[in-house]
Amino acid sequence: MEHCNLVIEKIKKIKSELNASIILDRGYFSQKNVEFLLKNKFDFVCMGKTNKTFNNLITKYNVSEISKTKHWIVDSTYGVKVKDKVFSTSNDNFYIYLFYDSSDVSEIISNKISTYNYYSTMLIGKLDKDGHIRNTYGKILDFEIDENYIITKATINNEAMDAYKESCGYYYLISNEDLEINEVVKIYRYRDIIEKQMKYNKTGCDLNKTYSQSDKVFCSKRFMGFIASIIRTCVILKAKSYMLQYNSETSQTILKELDKIRVEKIAGEYILKNPLTSKQKQLLSLFSLTIEDVKKINKQINECLSL
Repeated sequence: MEHCNLVIEKIKKIKSELNASIILDRGYFSQKNVEFLLKNKFDFVCMGKTNKTFNNLITKYNVSEISKTKHWIVDSTYGVKVKDKVFSTSNDNFYIYLFYDSSDVSEIISNKISTYNYYSTMLIGKLDKDGHIRNTYGKILDFEIDENYIITKATINNEAMDAYKESCGYYYLISNEDLEINEVVKIYRYRDIIEKQMKYNKTGCDLNKTYSQSDKVFCSKRFMGFIASIIRTCVILKAKSYMLQYNSETSQTILKELDKIRVEKIAGEYILKNPLTSKQKQLLSLFSLTIEDVKKINKQINECLSL
């Protein structure tokens, strides 16, 4: 049974009448999973993988076409909605939401070329009898090996790299629902926020570390981890609109920025070490706080410490 099926079945055991839209990442993109969702009458939005449909779409909606003002959605993201077949062995048509984000394209391409140029140098002289290196890097690099399976030459495949450039910045989602394209972007960004929160719960809050000296220590650690998770969730809820507006921002980056607000003891009194930056003021406003509130809290700290 597919992993998608197992997850849905487990959810249905908790709540038999499940009326919800399922948001799926690229790993669940397959004809079997989609057919299972349709059979069980689930609405879904799923990130698509590179296939013939995707290649046809980015050819039709090349950068100059999809970047037209009429396709602008938000920030540097453009998109179009079409209805077409997704899988070659299925006649079902789905709503396809094709997006192009131009924000980091130049940097991504530059890093890609630099990385593979580095690989082309470092892989020379490596033994590749089982072909693992060629299988790993063969889509972008061309290899020459000697009779002992030693790599003697590695060069970037220009055609493969150019094909990568043409698809860079594009991604697409499929759905059985006729949604507004702006809504689809928002739905998938919400999912990204949730994934980052779950990842932090396991790593940032140390909920994935179960070792401890005693049951009491374990319970205390669990408790502190959940408190940290609750605080972080509160930050996410308050800063939700801000994180949707700025893709690179997460609850962790917000907390790190706010953590830079420090007080320093001078002449027996704690005062702000540095003036608040415009970004810090903007972040504080998400929690209905101002510079005056910070000064008030600082004053209360001084009063408590003087007791």
